[in-house]
Amino acid sequence: MIIAVPVRRSFRLIPAFLAVWAALLIAPFSAAAAGSVQAAGKPPLAIPRLSAPPRIDGQIEPGIWEKEALRLDSFFQLTPKAGEPASMKTVAYIGYDAKAIYFAFRCLDPEPRKIRASITNRDGCLEDDWVIAFIDTFNEKRRAATFGVNPAGIQMDFVRMEEGGNDNMDDSWDAVWEADAKIDDLG
Repeated sequence: MIIAVPVRRSFRLIPAFLAVWAALLIAPFSAAAAGSVQAAGKPPLAIPRLSAPPRIDGQIEPGIWEKEALRLDSFFQLTPKAGEPASMKTVAYIGYDAKAIYFAFRCLDPEPRKIRASITNRDGCLEDDWVIAFIDTFNEKRRAATFGVNPAGIQMDFVRMEEGGNDNMDDSWDAVWEADAKIDDLG
């Protein structure tokens, strides 16, 4: 998956199973903010500037992603074993340019024929396999724009709000963005 988030008042996202997602309209985002992202208790990530925007076509271009983007590959499960190392390898890449911040995800699966990827309505693929990104533009850890894509390229977008200890996902919000995803022999 590749995610691209435009720096002005829009985001671009790209997924990759090989998947690619792109271009949504939301809160302001600055190039300075794109260069440094910090999770609670962790040092900020140094996100590099890309020499050119990647194509959003369901494939990860090895040159730009492998040579220029930040690579992340230490992920943990949410379910069924929260906090345990991921059972299947995923590699994420992050980079930005003057117009967007880009994320790419390569999700590996030893049994790609078992990948769940239904053709359904927008926001209707939570029972499938998917990649998802939560973007907390105000760093308040209570609200986030949420973008997901299944391996068939079906989009999900929500506004996540924590209220009274509960996570509420409002799927009535539909951002404007593009998505593409592909399944290959690796997942």
